[in-house]
Amino acid sequence: MAEQPDFDLYLDTLRTLDRIEAPYVIIGAFAAGSYGMHRTTHDVDIVVDLGESHVEALVATYPLPRFYADPDQMRDSIRRGTMFNIIDTTEGRKVDLIPLSMQPG
Repeated sequence: MAEQPDFDLYLDTLRTLDRIEAPYVIIGAFAAGSYGMHRTTHDVDIVVDLGESHVEALVATYPLPRFYADPDQMRDSIRRGTMFNIIDTTEGRKVDLIPLSMQPG
């Protein structure tokens, strides 16, 4: 029997985005599963609309050394419209955050 993935980081990230009132939408395979279309991926892709207060709240919620949530990378990614991650370094899990400023390419 296949081992079930641990979605604690993903669910915690969603709760955090709700708590800090950061607008978001879940996309990709994780979202498709909600509609009965299952694919074998164990990551979550979230489009986010983040301001400076959101960045600071994410960094405070996911501190080093357990988590990698670099505020400079977040700010740069938002400015440039590129994806960034929150990584749980002890569990090897990550959440992909896609800023609303990212343009389809």
